[in-house]
Amino acid sequence: MDEMREYPAVVEELERAFERERKAISGLDLEEVARLLSGVERLLAELLESVRRAEPREAATVLRWAARRREENASLLRVKMEETSAEVSRLRKGRKAAAAYAPPGAVGAGWAVDRDA
Repeated sequence: MDEMREYPAVVEELERAFERERKAISGLDLEEVARLLSGVERLLAELLESVRRAEPREAATVLRWAARRREENASLLRVKMEETSAEVSRLRKGRKAAAAYAPPGAVGAGWAVDRDA
């Protein structure tokens, strides 16, 4: 990607930001993801401003790279959210099943009931 040599500082900083974002998403650190998103958005705006002065081909290459990285992280976030949602659903079903099979009057009977489920 020779065209990206025109923007080494912004591209390097974006690459590090995308990587930190990916790690935060993988670890389900949602507060960190939210914080990093604003930083990435700022860097993307800076990159956009830089490429406005560039040749169209160079600008297109850099913007395609940034869009691809952004989409990779967005896809990972969607997958993690689906996995988390499925896990929550399994936990709720497990609580309901445990409550249904608890003998009446047993110690702890009804403790497993998730009233919001």
